[in-house]
Amino acid sequence: MTGAPETWERLARSLRGDLPGRWTLRGPGSHPFLVREPVAWTIAWVGHRRRGSHGTLSAGVLPLVEPFTGWHLEYGTVMDDVVGGPRTLDLDSPEALGVARAFVLGHALEILGHWSLERIAETAEARFAARPDDPRGSGWTVLPGCRVVLATGSPEEAARRLAGPDPEDREYYGGLANAWRAGGREAALRFLRRHRDDVLRGEQVDRARS
Repeated sequence: MTGAPETWERLARSLRGDLPGRWTLRGPGSHPFLVREPVAWTIAWVGHRRRGSHGTLSAGVLPLVEPFTGWHLEYGTVMDDVVGGPRTLDLDSPEALGVARAFVLGHALEILGHWSLERIAETAEARFAARPDDPRGSGWTVLPGCRVVLATGSPEEAARRLAGPDPEDREYYGGLANAWRAGGREAALRFLRRHRDDVLRGEQVDRARS
């Protein structure tokens, strides 16, 4: 995320006082993510990015049980989704905090609350049942990891289908399936914890700044 130096960080620090639960800033530089604590197998986040001369807010839940492909919004929302609401956020405006508060409290928190890991897993199971031979286009890349974390079944079949030609996919899904075969759920959980920690460190969000 990019934007006016420090201004988003100040706004985020003010905004988190209005949010239920504990929220911290994570990430490098002057444009961190506002993250709901604790971080376990997902990250619920709010962030800001440039959009034209101003910027915009987005919020999402990032599963940590699949290969990392960026801070996508498959389980998230943006300001454009709010009917009748503003589509941009001017960080220099005196109304900036109110606009951010309205988006997050009035819209984004409901989306973040909806996408628990259990709900993400249910959605992936339904997609897998409907289109088991189309993993890339059908959105069940989280399924093997969810099955391990939630103790709902073996990850092997889904992992085998997902371990395609991409080297990172082969390493992740093949490694997860091998861990399961070698040591069952406990070994697979250890594999997933290492993967999760690597993603958090790689994105520099492994520690809360405040």
